[in-house]
Amino acid sequence: MNFHAVLLILVSVLVTNVAQARAYPERGNTEFHFLPDFPIDQDVKISRINAAKFSIDFVTFSQTNDEMGRQFLKAIREAQKRGVKVRMLYDRLFSLMEGDWSNEVRTIVTDPSLGCPGEVTCPHPTMKSNRGISVNDYIHEKILLIDAGTENEIAFIGGRGFTQLHSNFLDSAYAIRPMDYRLPYLGDDIQDVFNRLWKVSQEVSVKGPPSMVLYGTDDASAIDDLKSEPFAQTPAHVKTVQALVASLEKPANRPLDPKEPANGYRSLIQSVRMLSNSLFEQLMNAPKGTRPEVVKNDIQTSLIKDLDRATGTFEITSYSFGPTRDVLSAMARFVNRGNTIKIYSNSGANFEKYSPVPAQTPIYYSYERMVALFNLTKNSKGKIEIYLHDLPKAERAKSKTYIHRKLALLTGPNVHITYVGSDNMTWSAANKNDEIMARVNDKRFAEFHRQRNMSELLIYRRYDEKLIRKLYAERGVLYKIGKDYIRNMF
Repeated sequence: MNFHAVLLILVSVLVTNVAQARAYPERGNTEFHFLPDFPIDQDVKISRINAAKFSIDFVTFSQTNDEMGRQFLKAIREAQKRGVKVRMLYDRLFSLMEGDWSNEVRTIVTDPSLGCPGEVTCPHPTMKSNRGISVNDYIHEKILLIDAGTENEIAFIGGRGFTQLHSNFLDSAYAIRPMDYRLPYLGDDIQDVFNRLWKVSQEVSVKGPPSMVLYGTDDASAIDDLKSEPFAQTPAHVKTVQALVASLEKPANRPLDPKEPANGYRSLIQSVRMLSNSLFEQLMNAPKGTRPEVVKNDIQTSLIKDLDRATGTFEITSYSFGPTRDVLSAMARFVNRGNTIKIYSNSGANFEKYSPVPAQTPIYYSYERMVALFNLTKNSKGKIEIYLHDLPKAERAKSKTYIHRKLALLTGPNVHITYVGSDNMTWSAANKNDEIMARVNDKRFAEFHRQRNMSELLIYRRYDEKLIRKLYAERGVLYKIGKDYIRNMF
């Protein structure tokens, strides 16, 4: 083990007892690859799992043994047979809601017959309640770390999971490597986030051997005998996977190809910072039976500062538009200075298709926050543009049918800032979820995301202020009764 790896372990041990959100330093030395679509994302990640030599650390919102999850679990088990150490963390409740009733995934990964049985931690509703954490407080990060502290090191962050549900979502993910693995880079802070989550989750997870499987199959041989099938099927997807895998097998410190356009998939970043809210640590360090009235949140604090300093355009993409009061106020100040805000989110039809809450009810929370923003920007010189996903258009175009991307983008004459990660920038993300975002200060990276937003406008419909107010006025009794629940969830 090299000096850099030893230093990383020592730092992670020292910070695990800190109760507040960790303030991470500005980093350089970081290569980003953008993973655009679900099949590409999954194939690239599995290719790196297949190349793993020492360790795999994985955290996600939910994990199941469904059609998509099985290919991932097969790659994990093959790595374990090679002696790779695996640590996996996911929320028990949402995995159950997606179909893993008896925690088959834990059984499969901790199989004692493997050369290196994995460790699995699943925050459990009962255990969370015992520690003063609500059942609907979630670890929401999506992180995959492979061979940390070695020349083979690579990290992934974004909004996608390895389940069937995510295959229908418009989302993003990023592969991250050090240009020089002996020097600090963003992945060190991603590893620190994982180590802190791993430690805190031990206290809210059921101990002991996996429970008996009550339905489905826990037959590990069925996973092992599964034929490895690529997710990418179209020629365009296959070509992109091949290009990304080839790029990730080359040195990360090579210069950018001058022939590569500004919207290329690879970027070399010299100014990036990891942001978090460390929610579970803060809740568990609060006096028993209490909940902090104000949760320290470096993500929101950073975004507000950027909005208050910037001139130009702010674009926000999220499955729901529900910013906190402080962020909404900063957005209003931004518009009132003559700037432009563009909002990209789901429509009522999207929520009706995927939400457990009936009758498109969640969309009214988005409408309510949009109306509040309009109210704060009356007679403003700035502009607010709202684009909601048009489900029929997307289905005709054979595009994804639900917005799940988490993206905040500030561009202008002197600003090029992109926020990417797991945080939806909503009230629930700030107060109910443990989240991370990477703040990337890079012109080329920001321009790529700006162009991508523009290229996807064909699957959106623009809504003006008059229409938003009219739709919000049509909210029914169900929304009024369930508003607090919807805010907590969306």
